[in-house]
This record gives sequence, C-alpha cells and structure tokens, in this order.
Amino acid sequence: MFADGNDTGPSLLDLWRVQIASEDSPVSKGQIYAVTTSFRLVNAFTGCALQATTRQLPQWGRRLSELICADSNTTRSEGALWNIEQVRDKRFKGANYRHLVKRRLLYDTIWINREMSLANNRLVADLDYYKHIESDPWSWPFLLYPMRLVSWADNSIKYYEIGNPLLWWASTLCCLLYPLQIGYWLIRRHRQYNDWRPGELKKFWDTSKLLWGGWALHYLPFFLMAR
Repeated sequence: MFADGNDTGPSLLDLWRVQIASEDSPVSKGQIYAVTTSFRLVNAFTGCALQATTRQLPQWGRRLSELICADSNTTRSEGALWNIEQVRDKRFKGANYRHLVKRRLLYDTIWINREMSLANNRLVADLDYYKHIESDPWSWPFLLYPMRLVSWADNSIKYYEIGNPLLWWASTLCCLLYPLQIGYWLIRRHRQYNDWRPGELKKFWDTSKLLWGGWALHYLPFFLMAR
C-alpha cells in the first residue's frame, strides 16, 4: 500500500501501524485473525487512520469507496475498521471459524440489513447502460416494464423478467385491498355487527397480517433505495 502515490520506492508514508479494535472470538487477544478481528490502520508518520468514505470513485475506480486518512484521535466510525476476509497463502490450511465466532443473532441481523441498505443506496444507474426498459419499484406489480437480464451486448441473447399477468395483477389487487378490508371489518365490529363467529376474526387477523406483513417488508424497502 502506498499513501503518497509513489510506487517506485518505500517512504515513511508507506508504514502503517495496526491497532486491534475488537475480537469476536474467544481466542487469545493481541493477534490478528482472519474474519473475526477488527483493526484500524494508523499511518506511522502522520498518525491518521485509513478510512473508507460513503463517496464512490468514478468508473475508472470500479465504483469502489473513496479512501481517506482521517485524524485517528477522532475517527471512531465503522469506515475506519478493517478485517481480513480471505487468506490466499497456500501455506495456510483452511480453517473452520464456526466454533470461534460468537452467536449474536439479533445484532448480526440488524447489522447485515443496515449494510445491505447502505450498499444498495450506493449503487447508481450507469448512464451508458440505462434504457427506457429499466423499471422502478412502483411499476413491478403492474408489469408495466420488464427487467432486462444477462447482457447488454448486441450479439447476445437477452432475457426479460416478467411474471404471469393473472397472478401478479390478482395478488397486487389483494395486497392493495387488504388494509381497506381490515378497516371495514373493524368498523363493523366497532358498530356491534356480528359478522364473525367467536374467534374467527382474530384467526383471520393473525394469519393475514403475517402474509401481508411479509409482502410489505420484502417490497416496500425498495422505495427507500436511491437507485
């Protein structure tokens, strides 16, 4: 790694000090382990910490995150934390980390959903490839535009992702009408109309809210994405 943009020879800016931030396994601390160890890279000469920002490099940089060197005394963001994901040295045998990593289901679920949201928001449409057949989330249930798959090359086969109109339109109508249906039954119940036998309305609510909630959690977040 070269911090001064000069790869012809070493310099003081090329020296980095490793600061271990956390270790997610019960192994002995003070050493770096692949996957489980989070660490910071602090420049030995300037004292700044290497950090990935939310800004992206242009196409020549493969849209990767921009790297900066920020004040290590004030940098506590996740962008300054690094870990080793893969070791390619053939002298090391593959290891099973399953028994070393802590089980943190709730924390990991929240973290991975947050990271997926941030990653999707950083994706932008490439103007060189954007066509009129690209579709927005609101158009998907109505099958107004298909989604092109596979390749953009002129001499390759194109595939179009489109659903069965009967199934998509019928299910979309049911999903849109469901909140109105629930409101209608609750109003009638509030007015003392006995349309349901004892326990039937609760059973209907317990089942339908799970199905509609799963659809809403899967579909509605696409409207929050920047792309």
